[in-house]
Amino acid sequence: MDRKGKLIFMTLLLAVLGTEKTTYAQKPGGPPMSQPPSNPSAPPMNDTTMQPTEVAPPVSKQENKAIKGFRDTPDGDVDKKTQLGEDFIEKYPQSRYRADVVNWLARAYMTKGQVDKLQSEGDKELALTPNNPVSLAVLGSNLARVVTSSTPDLQQHLDKAEEYCKKSLDALAVAKKPEGLSDEKFTAAKNQTSAVAYSGLGTVAFRRAKYTDAISDLDKAVKLSGGTDPVDYYLLGKSNEAATNFDEALAAYTKCAAISSGMQAACKSSINDVKAHGAVLPK
Repeated sequence: MDRKGKLIFMTLLLAVLGTEKTTYAQKPGGPPMSQPPSNPSAPPMNDTTMQPTEVAPPVSKQENKAIKGFRDTPDGDVDKKTQLGEDFIEKYPQSRYRADVVNWLARAYMTKGQVDKLQSEGDKELALTPNNPVSLAVLGSNLARVVTSSTPDLQQHLDKAEEYCKKSLDALAVAKKPEGLSDEKFTAAKNQTSAVAYSGLGTVAFRRAKYTDAISDLDKAVKLSGGTDPVDYYLLGKSNEAATNFDEALAAYTKCAAISSGMQAACKSSINDVKAHGAVLPK
C-alpha cells in the first residue's frame, strides 16, 4: 500500500526490561508493591496505516533526502539518529513522515530516560498535529512508563501523559476510514492505537495508586492489543494484587510469565507472592 499521505504505525521494541524490585505505593491492607521497570517497551503495533484528516504538503527533494538520511542511519547510532530526527521535525513540522520520526524519537527518549523531551514532544504534537492519535498514544504511554517515584515534577508529567492518551482516544473516536482501506484493517489499526492509549492511562492510574481505574484501563489495553505486552500484564497483576484480587493477579502474572521477555523473572516472582495469599487460577 502507498505510504504517502498516511501515518505509519511504528513497532516500538526495547530488548531489555528492568526487573529489579523496589518499594512502591502500597494500599492499606494490601501486599507490597513493586515499581514497574523504568524503561519497558511500548505495546507492539503492527505496520498498519491510517489516513489523517489533513492533507500533507507535497514532498520536496530536500525533504526526501532528509527522511532518507534519517531512515538510513542505523538505530544503534542513537545520538546521530536522534539529532537527525529532531532536525527533521524542526525543518518539516507538517511532513507526512512526521509520525515515523516522532515515534522513533519517543523510543529514543524513553531509552535515555529523557522525561522532559518526551513531554516536550507531546506538547508539540498537540499543537501541530492534534488529530494524530498514533504519536499521542505512543508519547503518552512512554511518558507514563519512563517516570519514576523520584522524577522531578512527577504529577505534572503524569497529568501530561494522561492528557496525550485521552486526546489520542478522542481523535480515534472521530477518525474516518481512508479510501481504499478495508474495514477490517481500519478497525485493527484503531484497536492497536487504542490499546497503547489505554495502557498509558492504566499506567498513570497505577502510579497514582488508583488501582480500580488501573485495572479497568489495563484490561481494555490487553483485550484490544491481543495480550502481547508483558508490561500490561505485570501492571494488571500488581493493581489486582493491591486491590486484594489475588486470583486475578495470579492470572495476569501467569500470562506475563508466558511471554518471552525481560519481564519473566519479575512475573514469576510475583506468582509466588500471590500464591502465598492462596491465589488460584480461575477454572
